[in-house]
Amino acid sequence: MIVKYAPSGGETSEWTYKAEDLPSSDAEDIEDAMGVTFDEYQVKLMTGGAKARRALLWVLLRRENKILKFENVSFKMGELSVDFDAEELGRIKDAIQKDKTISEAVREQALAAIEEQGPTGAPKERAATASRKRA
Repeated sequence: MIVKYAPSGGETSEWTYKAEDLPSSDAEDIEDAMGVTFDEYQVKLMTGGAKARRALLWVLLRRENKILKFENVSFKMGELSVDFDAEELGRIKDAIQKDKTISEAVREQALAAIEEQGPTGAPKERAATASRKRA
């Protein structure tokens, strides 16, 4: 997943994020901040949940600012973009279909969001212009 944060008047940052590479301590911090399991967090991230995106940005920004608190992270929704690649979408889709703890409504919403993605993982209307350049 490519995560790009472009704060108004600030420097753009870009990260490659893979859930499977996230340290368990960060995953637990996300669970504590959100009050959901890590799997539920991933579904919320996939479906565009604002709090899930905030948690992701928090974990990424903490790599440079260890004392940053979740409640101190705030951004305009247009300043953060999250794009999945096709392999990630496939893994997420499989996990969603197998997870018996996810309600049917959430499952349908998540699977519909995956179907809306183009082959690059960017939404279909943006797939042709998706950029992976480091800013």
